[in-house]
Amino acid sequence: MPTFRTLQIRFSVLQNCATISLILLVLPFWLALAHAETPSGMVRIPAGDYIPLYIKDAEKRSVKAFLIDIRPVTNAEFLAFVREHPKWRRSQVKRLFADSAYLQHWAGDLDLGPQAGKIADSPVTNVSWFATRAYLKSKGKRLPTEDEWEYVACADEAR
Repeated sequence: MPTFRTLQIRFSVLQNCATISLILLVLPFWLALAHAETPSGMVRIPAGDYIPLYIKDAEKRSVKAFLIDIRPVTNAEFLAFVREHPKWRRSQVKRLFADSAYLQHWAGDLDLGPQAGKIADSPVTNVSWFATRAYLKSKGKRLPTEDEWEYVACADEAR
């Protein structure tokens, strides 16, 4: 798919009015298609390079473009997940996949407790890597790689 810059160059070179009209007609659909590639609630992180912060004498690493959620998963969202996937309920999860702290702040398997109104929209905590991966897989997503996570964490206003 051509980039916006490519279209700008082609547009400036074109002399044929019919072709220009066609580009002006097609451009909004092309831009909508490009925007539609990023699912709602996610942001596309462009490819780039970074130097890992916690590795002595680290070399620059490259990261391909990827998608990441804009906000963390909430207790309410994770509660809906465990309702649909009983094996991830606190009383049923295998200890190989979650430790004793797993969802300890919930009152029960399907109960956020007396503070439900306060914590429902708060980020879920006390979940295991395995449970997180299962949740994301059920949504057609994945965990970011270590490089992707550190690349995003190193971002500033310029990038």
